Amino acid sequence: MLYKAAMSIKRNKTYYERRLEAEHPALARDVAAGKLTLWEAAHQTGLKPRPKAINGLKQHWKKATAAERDEFLKWLASEYSVTCVASTTAPGSSPALVPARPSTVTTASKGATGSIVHPDGRLLADVKTAIETVLASRKIKAGVMMKEMGFSPYDQSIAYAIYRDTAIRNDDLIRELEEWLKAQGHVFS
Repeated sequence: MLYKAAMSIKRNKTYYERRLEAEHPALARDVAAGKLTLWEAAHQTGLKPRPKAINGLKQHWKKATAAERDEFLKWLASEYSVTCVASTTAPGSSPALVPARPSTVTTASKGATGSIVHPDGRLLADVKTAIETVLASRKIKAGVMMKEMGFSPYDQSIAYAIYRDTAIRNDDLIRELEEWLKAQGHVFS
């Protein structure tokens, strides 16, 4: 093999062309002749893994607006008979749809009084949607929300819980978040 694996090597077009020429000369000739694209050949030989559809779906979901998510969930419900329920939304806004879940996940974690987290401390999907809706409608970031709840605006617990699906371990934060959501017109039970 002509190239040693190192983190400093860029995995760009030139890299894959050289690897293809060195390791798969017949396919390199097909690419040069226009019979195959470089990426098709790289995928075919295993030099570059094919992108997974789930990663694209996750990326698009994160970038989608609330209305686009609603539209997708409505389509999902009609196309695949997936049960979806409307989440609680602020007055005047359209209801967001979230996949229905068993009622057992509405219990609070480790003695917290609220019902906005899974037993392991992760936020429920409709809670995440409600927070994102409020943040977008008020045009504020999670740091401003944290400050409004009496926590440091530099505390990223809520942002990580929303966007990285991490658990919230602070019971006081869970209680304050539930109160903050009530003040914004979102009540979860």
